[in-house]
Amino acid sequence: MPLTDTQLRSLLADYRPRPLAGDASLVEMRPAGVLMPLIARGANGDWHVLLTQRTSHLTHHAGQISLPGGKVEPGDADAVAAALREAEEEVALMRDRVELIGQLDDYRTVTNYRITPVVGLVRDPGELRADPSEVEDIFEVPLAFFMSPGNFERHDHVVDGRQRSFYAVPYNGRFIWGATAAMLKNLSQVLSASS
Repeated sequence: MPLTDTQLRSLLADYRPRPLAGDASLVEMRPAGVLMPLIARGANGDWHVLLTQRTSHLTHHAGQISLPGGKVEPGDADAVAAALREAEEEVALMRDRVELIGQLDDYRTVTNYRITPVVGLVRDPGELRADPSEVEDIFEVPLAFFMSPGNFERHDHVVDGRQRSFYAVPYNGRFIWGATAAMLKNLSQVLSASS
């Protein structure tokens, strides 16, 4: 049975993000925020996660699957504000349509960003439009798909001479991996606490 909005609010309100493990280099990390929009769809209001595919001409992460978001800019109060601003810019999801219900564990990228994932409920997203300079496609994946641990694969890869492990989630011909997959895995673990 799908989680209700009340259950989602409760689980995220009760969750305390774990601090990043590390050293003094954490201070030098660049802050960023991503929005994890959970959109109610269908007669039953089943939850779907909104994701984007980045354009192929970008310098960094071209063609990859991501959540709406980006680095904290000077006008942003914090990573939450950055996530909401970027969602408006990238996919035209206006902040007044998002009910923020909590944050997940910060994620450290190999490019030295400290990403804060912010979870928001969206009953009516309005007309979503991809910013063609950043986003090639907008799509949704049922939250139930991410709630099944068997859909997450663990991969090992050598990057710059160092062994790296990352999660990946193949879905309908798309390959969701890296930071995005890790944050979705964190979401599924937090929400699984209800069972």
